[in-house]
Amino acid sequence: RASRTRRRRRASMFAATSLSSATRATCAIKVSGRSAPKRAATVVVRAEGDAAAEDEYTALKPTKVKDFKDLSNEALLEEVTKSKKMLFQLRMRQSTRKEFKPHHFGILKTKVAQLYTVKREREVAEGVNKRDSRELKFKERTANIYL
Repeated sequence: RASRTRRRRRASMFAATSLSSATRATCAIKVSGRSAPKRAATVVVRAEGDAAAEDEYTALKPTKVKDFKDLSNEALLEEVTKSKKMLFQLRMRQSTRKEFKPHHFGILKTKVAQLYTVKREREVAEGVNKRDSRELKFKERTANIYL
């Protein structure tokens, strides 16, 4: 009796909508409580420029703060800009459904945070307070569109 009412509900659910038979079968499986059929694997087709873009990401490794301690302030800012550009490019690759590795997001975000930490440590050593530091950061952002 329960299966008959379930069939009636399912039939009335699909009567109002115009779904293909494959969609109906998939929905019927979901409604009845069983798992849906597995989807086929997606095929990734690489464009000509993807090989060169992949090279800059293959060199990404987790970094440590001590790697950036010996850089100058200008080199720190250049490194921040470079990392943020790479983050933007990664987001674009993700949104256009090109091949990317999700752990690169974490590596780049951590790298940017480490660079800003080294920069702030130097400002504290110079005696720059937090408000002035934020004003400097805002001025740098307006000067550079990638920050």
